[in-house]
Parts: sequence; structure tokens; C-alpha cells
Amino acid sequence: MDVQRFSKIKSTIYQIETKSGEKYVLKGHYDLERVKRQWAFFEKIPHDHIVPFTLFPNKKKCLSKSG
Repeated sequence: MDVQRFSKIKSTIYQIETKSGEKYVLKGHYDLERVKRQWAFFEKIPHDHIVPFTLFPNKKKCLSKSG
């Protein structure tokens, strides 16, 4: 995924647009357990009602810089 545009929405939320025109929202969070609960919740909802989460290009759900 080649990023073309990267803009800050809030302190830990970013809008990303790739060179191929795909758009993503990247959300940072300080509490990994909360992120895991959000993943579990959204995986149970039918995807025709929400915009689904997408794995990172390395197939991981979360990236971490400090553990």
C-alpha cells in the first residue's frame, strides 16, 4: 500500500489515501485491551451495516511502538 495523502483528523485519528485511490481511517489508541474489545465487537456485526476493519499490509490487526 503506497500512501499518497495522510491528514490528521484528531490527535490519534488519521485519514489515509493510497496512490490507487483507496481511503482508510487509521485510529491510534493507548489501551490495547480496548482495541481488542472493539475488534471482537465489530467482527460480530454483519458487514453490510458498518465499514469493516482492514488488516495492515503485514496482515496484523494492531501495530505497536511500545509493547
